[in-house]
Amino acid sequence: MNKRIPLLRQFLPQTNVLRIRPPDYIEEKEGFYLQVWGAEGYWQVVDREFRDLLKVVEQPASLKTILREHPEWAVHRRDIQVQLRGMEKAGLTGKAPRPSPPPRIENVTINLVTACNLDCHTCYVPQALRSGAKLDVKRLLDFLDELRPCFSSNATLSLLGGEPFLHPDGVVQAGLWAKRHKFACNVSTNGTIISDSLLKGLREAGLKVQVSLDGAVAGTNDAIRGPGTFQKAIGTIQRLVECGIPTTLCMVCCQENIREIPAYFRLAQKLGAGEVRFIPLKKLGNSKAGLVAPAPQYEIVKAICTELDADPGLRPMCRSDIYSIVRSMLRESSRRQTCGSGTQTLLVQADGTIYPCINTTIPDLKLGHIAGGRAPALAKGADFGRLLSVDSSAHPCYGCHVKRWCLAGCPGETLQQAGALNRPHWNCEDLKQTITYVMWRLAHEQQSSEEKVARSLI
Repeated sequence: MNKRIPLLRQFLPQTNVLRIRPPDYIEEKEGFYLQVWGAEGYWQVVDREFRDLLKVVEQPASLKTILREHPEWAVHRRDIQVQLRGMEKAGLTGKAPRPSPPPRIENVTINLVTACNLDCHTCYVPQALRSGAKLDVKRLLDFLDELRPCFSSNATLSLLGGEPFLHPDGVVQAGLWAKRHKFACNVSTNGTIISDSLLKGLREAGLKVQVSLDGAVAGTNDAIRGPGTFQKAIGTIQRLVECGIPTTLCMVCCQENIREIPAYFRLAQKLGAGEVRFIPLKKLGNSKAGLVAPAPQYEIVKAICTELDADPGLRPMCRSDIYSIVRSMLRESSRRQTCGSGTQTLLVQADGTIYPCINTTIPDLKLGHIAGGRAPALAKGADFGRLLSVDSSAHPCYGCHVKRWCLAGCPGETLQQAGALNRPHWNCEDLKQTITYVMWRLAHEQQSSEEKVARSLI
């Protein structure tokens, strides 16, 4: 006997009165409908028949009554019950969903130094923050030990700078701490300085290394990162791969290099890198000088998807790029209120100061110091998070249909561009277009491959 049917009837009896509130956003393509409920963080792509059913249940009615009035839908009873149960669970019937647990720390970024041997046009670190400070590793590890109970089960550490390889002992010691406590840890480098002893330490610590390369050819990269940097970085990538160290190539995408995304994939394959990462340029740090221009995120994502469609074998190389991040966020219904800055992410600066994230390093946003322990920093981080909440009626994104995934964009950028945290992000429309594009792609992927995703195409 199939036990699924009684369970479905238990979840959603046919005599229950249903009422699904209308979606906040509808977009139609070739007889299919993208429907988005912003407050609930729920979306779906459905055919015309299911769209008609949802229009019926915008008014109170029982499923039994609906199927009696529309016998042509009875053959889809099971699918309808499953889909409506998911919508009920998301809170679309007015029933409050189960409250989310308090946020836990998902990532701690550590600027081991702020000094760097390069001065790249795409760097997010303002020149005013450059100094000769090196993070006290013992004090850092003591702080991480104290913070460890607050980490989520899949928390990560990111070692940045400046150029972190200017503090090789700090890189290896932090990596060993992460390995000992079973946290994933990666280090991001410009790839121009590396020693044999550091290579050995990276391998022993089990670190994943991300090498910044802002072009698929020397001319493009060197115009952004400095003469000779392309060949030096290529040499470092080859050494890392030869040593068996997991290696990622990372390109900060801007108008000057976006056309090289196809060639960048091929370069990564040729070098034996395990992953490529395409991230959008932020209007922070050196990029504010205007020597490079941001590329629309929609165009970046489309360029990535074009390559993945042409060569599906590239898909395993994309795990933390802008497309993969948006795709991952859309796979589950979410009621997140903020990007997590200060509540799920922290930055430890080279002088031990704690900030909400890498893009909010201004004095007014200081959360504390590693010498002061976790409690003051977490308390101030929670206060900062409340300022970012898209559920505040005073926030300009309060009524937006993509607010659960856009989360108002980068608060550091907004603060530096608009002078306040609660202002619309400078590329708001671009973010909306990107998110809806990926929604359609996810629905199409499921239809083509029957991959199990959160939003079914009916």
